[in-house]
This record gives sequence, structure tokens and C-alpha cells, in this order.
Amino acid sequence: MEVVTQIAPPRERQAARATVAARIEQLPTLTAMLGRAFVDDPLIQFIEPDPVWRQKLTPVLYGAVLRYCLRYGQADITSDASAVACWLLPSHCQPSLVRELRSGMWALPFRAKTNALRRLLRFDALAKALRAEFGGSNHWYLWSLAVDPSQQRKGHASTLMRSVLTRADRSGEVCYLETQNPVNVPIYQRYGFVLAARAELAPGVIIHAMRREPQAAQAPSRRTSA
Repeated sequence: MEVVTQIAPPRERQAARATVAARIEQLPTLTAMLGRAFVDDPLIQFIEPDPVWRQKLTPVLYGAVLRYCLRYGQADITSDASAVACWLLPSHCQPSLVRELRSGMWALPFRAKTNALRRLLRFDALAKALRAEFGGSNHWYLWSLAVDPSQQRKGHASTLMRSVLTRADRSGEVCYLETQNPVNVPIYQRYGFVLAARAELAPGVIIHAMRREPQAAQAPSRRTSA
């Protein structure tokens, strides 16, 4: 599962802080931030319409995603821990059920209602099918990208994105993501992502599958004298 919070267009951003690797001891702080960032996301509202239950479910769900990437992938944060990007590496881009359980997904049945779990599994099945078809066998998978609501539109998401995109370009690797927020589609397109497919999860809830091919660096133009 991957969802992303709304990010600001590049032209509206200020200079962002440096990117560093998240540490396991930062889990409580980052999990709380993920809960604040995603609690009103379209996907989470679909999974759990009740705002009280959603407040409980969101940090558990995204805390497990973060824990998975800390153990088996890559989790980058800004130096002030106000934003986090959770990636799976090309060599292990398909989440494993065993690893998901080890990362905390086992707690969901105790923190979510039965109907919410069914909707989550429905999303997960559709997202995995899209990823298998359009992501390819080896790709960087952006599982989650979040910025604390109080720190949005300051360039944090851009910094986190470009860190991996630059690495993927150098290695000739594909990047892939899904987003349920249509506002984010043109923003990701500015980073080189192409809309590969749209799939309706429920009325008004569309999964946008986006793929980015590795891009060659543009050589600086040379001036010629008149």
C-alpha cells in the first residue's frame, strides 16, 4: 500500500533541509507525524469513514509501513523529522506478508473494525495488481511520502523525492508510486512520472498508478559568441 499527502508544486517551494536516514528510535515521533499527515487522506477516509476510529487506525497503519521500510527498505527524513519518504528498493520492491506482519501489520485487526479491514484488503489487492502490471519486476517503490501539516509547502517533499530520483537516474532504475489525491498527479509529472493507469477503488476514490523511467542528466548549454 502506498499513499501520499498533497505536496506543493516545485515553483512554490522554499529551500528545504538536508535529507538523512531515519533511525529506529525516531519511530514514535515519526509515527505520530504520519498519523497527522494522513488522517484525512482520501484513501484513509474510504477505509475508515468514522473520524474517531480513523484517528486510532492511521498511525498504526503508517507506523507499520515506516517500520517495514526501516528494516527492509529505505526511510529518509528531513533533518528536523518534519517529513518522511518510505521506499522499497528495486531488489525487494514487492512487500512480503511475513515482513508486513513482523513490521506491525498484525496489530491492525485489534485497532480497526472488520469493515475497515475488508476495505484495506480491497485496496491492497488492487494496488498490488497495478504495481505488478505497471511497476515492473524491479523498481523503486515510493510506499509513503508525508509532511507534517504544519510544515507543508516548504520544500521538504521535493528534497526527499529528488534524493532517490537522482540515485535512480544514475543507476538506470525505474520509480513507481500510487496516489489517491488527483492534485498530486500533475505535481509528480513535473518530476518525470507518467500516469500509467487509473483504477476506481470506490466512487470518488481513484488510484493513480505512476511510473518514472530513468532520465539522463541534461548537459549545460554552451554559449556561442556572435
